[in-house]
Amino acid sequence: AAKMHFGSGIGLPKPLSQIMFDKHDLNKNGHIDQQEFAKMCYEMGYFMSPEQRSAAFTYMDHDAGGTITYDEFKQWWNHDERASKLNLSDEALTARHEAYELFKSHDADCGGTICKNEAVQLHAALVAKGWDCGTTTNTFFDTVDINST
Repeated sequence: AAKMHFGSGIGLPKPLSQIMFDKHDLNKNGHIDQQEFAKMCYEMGYFMSPEQRSAAFTYMDHDAGGTITYDEFKQWWNHDERASKLNLSDEALTARHEAYELFKSHDADCGGTICKNEAVQLHAALVAKGWDCGTTTNTFFDTVDINST
């Protein structure tokens, strides 16, 4: 009978931090640059102004090299404050993901913002999925427009 050895032929699974880093290192050069970081933030549901994103990037880029290395990313990923923001139930994570996907589908330029027409369409999609938006279609945009534009 053939013997099976633990770990033979397969390596240990990558930590989640490595999986996330690799996913967002789009050009696979071992670094996350400003553009990759912006896309990562957007995909994780963090819609930041360019100034906020720049400050966050600088915070993570400890060696000021202009890119984020895996070690820098891992240090941030494992930080308690970052983890506390993700301390959501499975139901809340699922709802957040669904809302993100709907928002993304209505964000025509992928810029993290939507115009009034896109907001009206997003509201209709949310209502069609059974979400209680707490507003009418006419007031939805005014309610969610955090910078009054």
